[in-house]
Amino acid sequence: MAYPLPVTAPLVSIVIPTRDHDELLRRCIAGLRERTDYPNWQAVIVDNGSTDQEALQFMLSLESDRRFKVLHDGRSFNYSALCNLGVHNADGEVVVLLNNDVEPIHSGWLTELVTHALRPEIGLVGAMLYYPNGTIQHAGVILGLNGIADRPYIGYPRGFRGVDGRLGVVHSVTAMITACAAVRREVYLRAGGMDEALPIACNDLDLCLSIRKLGYRNIVTPFAELWHAESASRGYHYDTAHGRQESQDETRFRNKYGDELEHDPSYNINLTLRGAAYALSNFPRDKLLPDAEQGVRAA
Repeated sequence: MAYPLPVTAPLVSIVIPTRDHDELLRRCIAGLRERTDYPNWQAVIVDNGSTDQEALQFMLSLESDRRFKVLHDGRSFNYSALCNLGVHNADGEVVVLLNNDVEPIHSGWLTELVTHALRPEIGLVGAMLYYPNGTIQHAGVILGLNGIADRPYIGYPRGFRGVDGRLGVVHSVTAMITACAAVRREVYLRAGGMDEALPIACNDLDLCLSIRKLGYRNIVTPFAELWHAESASRGYHYDTAHGRQESQDETRFRNKYGDELEHDPSYNINLTLRGAAYALSNFPRDKLLPDAEQGVRAA
């Protein structure tokens, strides 16, 4: 079912945290300008201490376009704080959290997200995201799968329909990544925004659960499709301060939600929590992995 926009389309604020990587931000902004048919949007660029002169010059050039607002925050990287800053400075009724390494595939992506975000019962609205090679990167997140959480269908080709054709329709999920996710600004603020005590990992999952506890339903729509060069901006970090902080975030998230992570209400209790999603579990149901093996692949 298609949901219409109001006669006057509400302003949508697209919040884009970024740092350096001029080439990524340029592609992201080009996608907004060239492949967005939604008539009323602004982009709030939250610069986290860029030093690259080309990136700084490009952001300066954006300020001549009334659709762009550039904020500067030179603190240590905290994704939650950057998103919260962008949302607090947004003018739109709807906000879209968008990574700087994401580009729309077709022009109707924002209209699709907004029509659902305006529905009074809906919280977060996630998009289908694809790796540059055309395979699935994100179609929602399953809590408790292979540790704290995991994404089903990673690596399947674009157009794959999923279990019972689920990926071909708008469907409920408990959680999602927020590389591209829309929500009404007042709902984001009522939920308390992103937890700034989770600066690197699990902040998106925490936001999803906070919004859900307010009584809203989170959904993913296959009719908003974007490319996502996952972690192109920040890269992967293992035995580094960044990696250690990520582990601390995961521990804090697990301590906060405990057994809730074993019982994702959008995932049948008879299905496995280990290995590939949607396979039948052993009996009794598979439990979370031992601490030494835990990880999160939701970000």
